[in-house]
Amino acid sequence: MTLDEVSALLEKIKRIQGKLGSLDGDGFEWNLTHDVYGYQEYSVEGVKKPEELQDEIENGFIWLWSLKDYVRKFSLSHGKNPNWIERQIDNLESLSLCADIANSLKHGGLDRKPRSGKNPILSQVSYEMQQDSISKLSFYARRVEFVVSDPSKVKVSLDIIDNDNNKLGNAFTLINECLVEWENLIEQAQA
Repeated sequence: MTLDEVSALLEKIKRIQGKLGSLDGDGFEWNLTHDVYGYQEYSVEGVKKPEELQDEIENGFIWLWSLKDYVRKFSLSHGKNPNWIERQIDNLESLSLCADIANSLKHGGLDRKPRSGKNPILSQVSYEMQQDSISKLSFYARRVEFVVSDPSKVKVSLDIIDNDNNKLGNAFTLINECLVEWENLIEQAQA
């Protein structure tokens, strides 16, 4: 495995990460039935669908974890012990969480003891639209419409939680931390 091959996968992951930074999109709709208000429809125009963002985040974790095989082969080509990368990952909480999240996504849940010891899962994407991000808000009898003119001012969150809904971290932050850790390990593999 060459540095160019490892770098190519890192660049792919960074492109995925770049998509996470933009919420521009066509919008989405949903409906709810309230106890008080009855049936209501909602639409948000100008931001990407939460499902699209969720897909991008999940792809980011899967590709981040796929990097392990590349870094392992790369480290072997530089004379490292075959278990070197496993020991490094076990000592880094961010990569251990990434391993559990990616394996859970790929296999429909974890089939073995969690590497992190924490059973991490991704919550649902949530948006918080700031007033200055909305250019138009319309209320109708059974419909509310939001037009977002500045998606950069929409706050988005996606927590990493455990089986008991305890917050373990933020998915966006973890992806950033994992990229830094992998880059450090690639450097260490060459030493």
